[in-house]
Amino acid sequence: MDKILQISSTLLPFLAHYPVWVTVLLAVWIVLTVALVAALVLGKTGAGAAKKGKQPQAAPKRSTGTFLVLREVQADPKQFAGPAKVRIQAKVNNQKFDYPAGAKAGWLELGAKMAPVKFALQPMGNSYEVGFTITLLYGEGQTQMVNQGVQEVNRLPFSGEYPVQAFHAEAKTRSGKVAANIGYEIAASK
Repeated sequence: MDKILQISSTLLPFLAHYPVWVTVLLAVWIVLTVALVAALVLGKTGAGAAKKGKQPQAAPKRSTGTFLVLREVQADPKQFAGPAKVRIQAKVNNQKFDYPAGAKAGWLELGAKMAPVKFALQPMGNSYEVGFTITLLYGEGQTQMVNQGVQEVNRLPFSGEYPVQAFHAEAKTRSGKVAANIGYEIAASK
């Protein structure tokens, strides 16, 4: 104890005029402050875990939510016989999704062998407005396929088809015949 008082008197000469208890209180306060600051710095940066060879870990994420799953596009064989490719744009409650997405694959082979794709939806309860637009590459040209309406999905899980008609851009009209059906699902994942 005498050594602490002697060190504090040497380092802080103005304390020599105060009672011993004030010097001890100040020494304890300084030690606790240094310890607290060190704990905050090391705890915030994860340096304490890194010293032991461990990485700080975040809590595991659960894969819960609602998803749109595009299964396939089936074109009317009377209108589109032979190989064709498609691009699909889905719109669910003002969220837009493009398939295929990314720079590598610009088109998908049309038909039952299409790989299903899953898109995460924003939580909206059990009410969804669904719409699709397709661009079909067939032969030498492209055809846009649309449906002016949206499908209301009010119960999950949902599995169904969305019909689209050929759109003629020059005439600004769409055909009355269904040109293709898009198979899709909306379901919650746990």
